[in-house]
Amino acid sequence: RYNDSKQNRVIESRQRMIVDFEKVTDLMTLHINTQDGQDPTCEKAQKPEGMKGGTIINNNYKKAIMNDNISVKIKVRGNSSGLQRKKPYKLAFKEKVDLLELGEEYADREWYLIAQSHLKTYFGLQMGKIVGMEWEPRMRFVNLVLNGDWKGLYILCEAISRHPKRIPMKKKGFLIESDAYFWNKKGVFFGSPLLDNTIKFTFKYPKITSKFDPRSLAIQKQIRVIDDAIKTNLHNLVV
Repeated sequence: RYNDSKQNRVIESRQRMIVDFEKVTDLMTLHINTQDGQDPTCEKAQKPEGMKGGTIINNNYKKAIMNDNISVKIKVRGNSSGLQRKKPYKLAFKEKVDLLELGEEYADREWYLIAQSHLKTYFGLQMGKIVGMEWEPRMRFVNLVLNGDWKGLYILCEAISRHPKRIPMKKKGFLIESDAYFWNKKGVFFGSPLLDNTIKFTFKYPKITSKFDPRSLAIQKQIRVIDDAIKTNLHNLVV
């Protein structure tokens, strides 16, 4: 019941539709129950002046059981998406699992449950494949039932990580992210004079906690070489 634009009383009748998702072909349902029966939570981070966007803090893992017999930890993930009513989540398993049912070689411990922008995410990942990206996270649509409550449709997808079937990089390699939320991350970050000051690089792999770590210094040196090459080429074009 509500008032319309002319302040006339309007009464609507809505019908609830009950669907047995277990009987919907190819649509997996994940039943996850936390140890304390409470959903994972998070808080809004207080961003420094001049920084972009909003992100979250205190998004701690909760121990849980998935589909009655699989131990898992679950927490809220994301940045601004983590502040929405429908939360995205990260799953971390003790043992590698093949949630996409592609084969044991695709199994891993970390997976994402994406809550927002389903079509944009789906078409974005598919477009990456079409244009020939070496790897895009594989995904499938699933239903999530968390602590007995149906949370809706989610995209279950591979986490971005070093893995033979994800990012097949050597153990001595580096996985670096251009990150607008560097100020809220633990670990080392560094910038480039060619980028906005609100964007820094952070390490997703390996875990680097000291700014004097030789690995970090080597990568920063390489970035400076790239910066110099770009500036030189731009100067030649202007001249």
